[in-house]
Amino acid sequence: CERGLWMHQGKLRDDADMTTIAGRYYAHIREEQELSLRARSMRLSKKALANQQDTLLLRLIGQSENAPAQPLYISRLAFGQETLQFAETELGKQDLEGDIRPVIDPRTTNWGKAEHRQGRLARPFGNFGGSYVHAPIVIQQAEGLDSQTWVEFDVIASASDTVLVQIFDQKLDRYKTIGSISAQADATWQTLRFPLQESSSNAGNAPTRQPQLYTPAESLTDLDSPEALGSVAPDAMVEERPDLQSEKGQAAAARILDFSFADANGAKRYTLVSGEPASANFRIETSNLKSLPIAVVAIYRPDGTVISQMISPAQPPEPRPVTGTFTIRMSLDELLIGPGDFIVSAALFKSLDPSRSPEDGAYDLRDREYALKIVDAEHQPYPTGLVRQKPNWIFST
Repeated sequence: CERGLWMHQGKLRDDADMTTIAGRYYAHIREEQELSLRARSMRLSKKALANQQDTLLLRLIGQSENAPAQPLYISRLAFGQETLQFAETELGKQDLEGDIRPVIDPRTTNWGKAEHRQGRLARPFGNFGGSYVHAPIVIQQAEGLDSQTWVEFDVIASASDTVLVQIFDQKLDRYKTIGSISAQADATWQTLRFPLQESSSNAGNAPTRQPQLYTPAESLTDLDSPEALGSVAPDAMVEERPDLQSEKGQAAAARILDFSFADANGAKRYTLVSGEPASANFRIETSNLKSLPIAVVAIYRPDGTVISQMISPAQPPEPRPVTGTFTIRMSLDELLIGPGDFIVSAALFKSLDPSRSPEDGAYDLRDREYALKIVDAEHQPYPTGLVRQKPNWIFST
């Protein structure tokens, strides 16, 4: 057979020679696995909720910096990336739990009580007396944002006021508008999706489309700080993540800002190919260290069996205190682990003493927080096994 047809959801997707079709289909499957693993990594550890970098703060606020005179209604919130949905909440039900939720406090915020609107249970955002005239939303387990990451609303627009959708930018220490929901008389339910970050090609120059409910932002707005959430806001939403504590109770001297794997081309991946080059990358922050910490990458099977543990060598002392942001890269000329699903820990240590529990000397330990899938190379004719040994063969008479 020399010709291949790729059918997808009942439609012809591609038509070419068999080798080309097989390669394109294999690449498609890998991308689907990559999206699935990305979602799984975002949910692996509830410890990450304490990390400010994994928590996003959004809000709704009237364009005039007041709550709308006529309410806007929301029945559903969702958060995802590209074609994959990570979290969803139906407002008015159990919407105070989960990875995406409104922050409701009658004293400070302007979410109203749940009510039925045009056949759906929804929460209104309007002039309900909250002192900070906005409606905050928290998204947890949200890391690795890019221009393909989005938040989605099922909404009935306010009849009186345009409402801005904003995200708190920690670097700028203020809210940034990512879209707007235009006032609309006699509005019905609409599903609106807003990108949480602009693509580099559109940043600062997003187009405005008319007429519309969703308008990408063209500029930053300098409105209230997140402290406006009041006492109902978790500390992780509004404050810098506290440094880890050392044994003496002082601030720990190193922490992991980001950890990820990369493929042979240096692209961040949750799926790697057995037998190909790969790397693991730490982005760390240090303060007054004598030398850079020892980095550890541990790979486990889901049953807890240790597959591989890779430890960086101890670094010599520096003439000056090591302070700042650094990158530690572990490269593999050839990934010798065979295909399978794995869980990964990443850690920074002051020292590793075999006679003591490793955690005793840890600056930062992210235990089993990352998902990893390893696949065989394209067109692998037979299974290679869990470990790709590289034997030497000797034939003699």
